[in-house]
Amino acid sequence: MVLITLLASLSFAALAQPGERGSGMMQRMLQMADTDQDGRISKAEFMAMHDKRFSTMDANSDGFIDQAEREQAQQHMRNMMDGFRKSIPTPDTP
Repeated sequence: MVLITLLASLSFAALAQPGERGSGMMQRMLQMADTDQDGRISKAEFMAMHDKRFSTMDANSDGFIDQAEREQAQQHMRNMMDGFRKSIPTPDTP
């Protein structure tokens, strides 16, 4: 659970940078977590998000996340962030 919280915190922190670069994706992630669409994330919604992330990371469904699964999750996060960064126009892009 600590690992999941750490990964989620890092991903939210990376997305929450000032300006427009991360705000759109951060907003979408928060909207996805807010399953009842009341504008707030309850503890139950927060925990459900982490349960889903754990299940995704636990590729062999053994109830544990081993080093290979951690590395796979980290690579997935890096790929996702790289793809997102590449999709954002820069000031010098016409």
